[in-house]
Amino acid sequence: DGHDHDGHDHDEHDHGEGRDMGSVTIAGTTMTVEVGGEFEPGAMLHVDLEITDGPVPAAIRLWVGDASGAGALKSKAFGSDGDYHGDAEMPAAPGEGDALWIEVETTAGERIAESVALD
Repeated sequence: DGHDHDGHDHDEHDHGEGRDMGSVTIAGTTMTVEVGGEFEPGAMLHVDLEITDGPVPAAIRLWVGDASGAGALKSKAFGSDGDYHGDAEMPAAPGEGDALWIEVETTAGERIAESVALD
């Protein structure tokens, strides 16, 4: 096609080294989780999700905190073709057992959340 692809990756979603947090299965959808950013109070985490199996959800939301999400800033992950990206803000005063929560909204409108430990 005449374009010279010189092997450089020009992915604008590159926020430095992401940490591989493994995979999680929520409502029948399995996705790998990669987190970039510092695990410190008030920091912004950059979360990359890749769906590897199961249905594509109607929506994916992220937050850091406890299961209730009380006081946490919930954000929606955006993406296409199974690749999603979202930002989650670390609490200003992290509590014991705070985790990254990933909430899947199914096409049926069900919301199911699972946590990924931040350590």
